[in-house]
Amino acid sequence: MSDIITLKNEVNHWKSVAESFKNNFATLKEEYNDFQAESRELEAELEAQLDQTEKKNSDLMRHNQQLKMECNGLRTKLECLQNENRKQVTMLEEELNRLRVERDELHRYVRELEQVNDHLERAHRSAIERNALLESELDEKDALRAHIQRLKEETRDLKQELDVKGRIEQTAYVKNSRMSESHISNGDVKRVSLRKPLERSTSTGEVNRCSATTSRLTAFTILTDLWRRAGVRERNQRSDCYTIYRCLSWLLSFLQLKLAI
Repeated sequence: MSDIITLKNEVNHWKSVAESFKNNFATLKEEYNDFQAESRELEAELEAQLDQTEKKNSDLMRHNQQLKMECNGLRTKLECLQNENRKQVTMLEEELNRLRVERDELHRYVRELEQVNDHLERAHRSAIERNALLESELDEKDALRAHIQRLKEETRDLKQELDVKGRIEQTAYVKNSRMSESHISNGDVKRVSLRKPLERSTSTGEVNRCSATTSRLTAFTILTDLWRRAGVRERNQRSDCYTIYRCLSWLLSFLQLKLAI
């Protein structure tokens, strides 16, 4: 039974191989037919090109004869032109001598123009350096303006923080004062117990005030330096830096007032 199955499989295999060869043969035959058709077309095309080439060759031969005749005519004309050219060379030599004189004059004029150009280039370089200096000053001014904006925001935050801390300290002070007044009549023991939280509150308030004072002094130092720099810039760029100068003066006055408080 297994031999029969093997035989069938083998038969099927060879059938598929035969079918494949058959398909390949059909494909090759079709390609061969196409090749023959293309070969006939190519042969006809080459024959047409050969006819065109022969016709073109005959046309070129006729054209060559015409060119030979024209060449003979041009040779005669060339001899005439050479005679005329000799006359023109003589005239051109005279013109050359005249142009040399003009060239010397133009060289002298060019030297004068070069001197003027050197002066203009020096002035141009000076203008470029001045422009670069002004651009750098403008960049510094923009950076200063951005820094001032940040300082404004920090000053606003610092003012809000100072207001909050002031209200907290005032509330604590009022509360402690009321507590001390209510406990005065209860004797020395209650006064002693009141003194300790008051001391703790006082020490905490002093630490907060020291921290706030340090922050204000740092901001005050920075603004003082910026105020001085803006005062110097204001002499060179009075129109733009005047606004910055006024803003810094206002911020400086505000911080001085806060430090005084």
